Amino acid sequence: MTGRLRSFLCRLVCPHCARGERELARLDRAEDLHAKSVLAVERASFKQARRLDDVRVVVEATLRQMEKRAASAEENAR
Repeated sequence: MTGRLRSFLCRLVCPHCARGERELARLDRAEDLHAKSVLAVERASFKQARRLDDVRVVVEATLRQMEKRAASAEENAR
């Protein structure tokens, strides 16, 4: 909600409201900070999920390589 619209609605609901421009600016800053915080948390969780997916791929490749080496070692032992 834009500042002017919020100010208009506050005056419409309560014409004698003590909210001044300073309080509205503080509310706007708090809303902006909250939006940035939510975005930062979403980005961090996405990065963490991507890192976990990368680790899973590496572990699976390592296990496959170990299985191949074990199979070739068994064939060489025969």
